[in-house]
Amino acid sequence: MDKYLNESPIVSLKNIHKSFGDKKVLKGVDFDLHKCEVHALLGENGAGKTTLMNILYGMFPQNEGEIYIKGEEIVNNSPKKAIKMGIGMVHQHFMLIEPFTVTENIILGYEGKNNLIIDRNKAKEEVLNLSKEYGLLIDPDSKVSDISVGQQQRIEILKALYHGADILIFDEPTAVLTPQEINEFIEIVEKLTELGKSVIIITHKLKEIKAMADTCTIIRRGEFIDKVKVKDVSEEELAEKMVGRDVSFNVKKEKIDLTIVGPEDPLCMGIVDEFEKNNLKIFGPNKECAKFEKSKKFTKNFLEKYKIPTAKYKSFENFDQAKNSLKEFSYPLVIKADGLCLGKGVIICENEKKALETLDDIFIKKIFGDEGKTVVIEEFLKGEEASLLCLVSNNKLFPLETCKDHKQIYEGNKGPNTGGVGTYSPSKFSKKTEENIGKILRQIEKGLDDSKLSYNGILFIGFMIEKDMPKVLEFNVRFGDPETETLMPRLKSDLVEIIERTLDKTLKKEDVKWSDDYSLSVILVSEGYPLKYEKEKEIDGLDQVKNSVIFHNGTKIIDGKILTNGGRVLTINAKGKTLDEARKICYKDCEKIKYENIYYRKDIGLN
Repeated sequence: MDKYLNESPIVSLKNIHKSFGDKKVLKGVDFDLHKCEVHALLGENGAGKTTLMNILYGMFPQNEGEIYIKGEEIVNNSPKKAIKMGIGMVHQHFMLIEPFTVTENIILGYEGKNNLIIDRNKAKEEVLNLSKEYGLLIDPDSKVSDISVGQQQRIEILKALYHGADILIFDEPTAVLTPQEINEFIEIVEKLTELGKSVIIITHKLKEIKAMADTCTIIRRGEFIDKVKVKDVSEEELAEKMVGRDVSFNVKKEKIDLTIVGPEDPLCMGIVDEFEKNNLKIFGPNKECAKFEKSKKFTKNFLEKYKIPTAKYKSFENFDQAKNSLKEFSYPLVIKADGLCLGKGVIICENEKKALETLDDIFIKKIFGDEGKTVVIEEFLKGEEASLLCLVSNNKLFPLETCKDHKQIYEGNKGPNTGGVGTYSPSKFSKKTEENIGKILRQIEKGLDDSKLSYNGILFIGFMIEKDMPKVLEFNVRFGDPETETLMPRLKSDLVEIIERTLDKTLKKEDVKWSDDYSLSVILVSEGYPLKYEKEKEIDGLDQVKNSVIFHNGTKIIDGKILTNGGRVLTINAKGKTLDEARKICYKDCEKIKYENIYYRKDIGLN
């Protein structure tokens, strides 16, 4: 035993696998936890990383292999033994943690749905002392409904510490935290290691691995790939180890003819470049062109250089410079974090107080992490917002049909910005507006050529239009959401054929054909989105929707039930001969869907 502890990792999985069909996961992973460091386990969702927690936790037996913790074998279905061995599990669904529910030996727990309780006779003083020692401050008299997700997480950590956990294992710990809570969690992890605890973070988020971890074990298709020191590798190298070459290898192996990239992250990390090196057909812009979404500063510089109409702006790298520039703008103004912020990096500031608070949040509190190292401040544009998706073939733009998106959460276009809560298509423009948009598209084409870029894929353009004069708000480098859910039901042409012609540089304007119908989408969200909201609410009534198409944005299935699993939950889309007809059909079906804390705007499609 002593020899094992002195020479071997504290947690060791030997030849473990759990079968999912013909897939085997976690054939052998070791965690050397002697140094009280933070160890990340990086992998695809559901393909190994969560299985590690489940195996250790004893929720289901593995098919083969042996697990050792502190040199002693841990057998199946023995979570209590894991606790005795100093293993604390902190799952993202905090109120469901099994060994930490209310029993006679547990100090913290939940009674019913509402009341946070503490066994005051045994543990109140000790719990509050732990709370202060670790900086995990809690109010013992609070109700669950008043506690943020970050506070719930702290309570779970305290439970593990109370039981004397030396090793804390977190499964997707930041999945439902706000940006500020993520920063607080990073500080908590640092504190835990300072106090002699070892931490395993099970995640697929590269930025947080770089921010927190000392070592990273990479799992691909459930098998051990590599173990690296995080400081010695870049985010891009981690991504390549996890997916890049592996994806292109699988495409070759499975003889896939065409790959279409949906999200922005792999585009910005260079998945298209990797595929092109291997002579594989892929639809999306290369890494250099993906900067149009990765960096708002890059986009604004491009627009300015090629005299493309946009809002007046300046960019800054520190708080003081940005603060001093505020006097050059009138209110309201717009502050944008430069990088990718999941649709939350654009803040409209009505006054100086809000602007200073926003700059403090981004530069000082670092709520967006490295994505907020640079800030763009720009004038607030008034008018009607519109979205235009364009196919781009060798820098030539082929506009698709127009679409109007509603970004702000509340009716009347009020409240904070979101990723989009309602859309309709077509969005009718005046002849003069269409002419001016056409001029802008030609300017973009010239700018791409003059910049010696090679753009192929989709370019999403956000416009603000006032008195027939459109100005560019933003570029995205992928199919926009929820615009795509609204446009595609109107597309009469075959999408794959259009994409292949785009890549082959044979696309013509007449190849893209549309129906004359109107299409309208309403997004059902969790009340509180885009800020604090609750998840895992059961959804009823989906089977009653007969005349609309349902797109699932943030849902999951547990025990055969469909539950909410995000801020934007469902997109309901309907078509009609007129906008009013599409609107009536859509809202009639929206009313059939029920879940706790449902919210949606009632004014989509009203002028």
